[in-house]
Amino acid sequence: GGYVAVFENSSSAAGSGSMIVQTITGYPAANIPGIISIIKQQETSGTVMEYTAIPSPGIGDASGGFTATARSSGVAATTGNSLFTSVTPARTLAPEELPQDFAEVYFSKGDTLEVIRMTGPDADAATATALARTAYSKIP
Repeated sequence: GGYVAVFENSSSAAGSGSMIVQTITGYPAANIPGIISIIKQQETSGTVMEYTAIPSPGIGDASGGFTATARSSGVAATTGNSLFTSVTPARTLAPEELPQDFAEVYFSKGDTLEVIRMTGPDADAATATALARTAYSKIP
């Protein structure tokens, strides 16, 4: 089982605000390294975003993260495999169609796997990492 919480800045124009998505799931601890591998593969595929690994926050049994920055307009989109983003295949995207930048940090503790994703103009790895550290401290 699992939980998802979404926090959104509603003061921004539709589609341009910032969002934080916190996903908490339970898996057998032995399966979590394989699930993290799938997350990294799925979340960093496609040609529309530029992905950069961020330093591991060093929390829990396993942790890591990355940032994603939208490439400039005129990029031909391919089918996206992201858990949170779908991209229309085989056409060129206009600037307003590009996905928003995001920062994502994941970590595990025992049989709990958590992912913190910040999306939007204010997304940054340092804040996502700080949120992940706070979330980690709340897991019994």
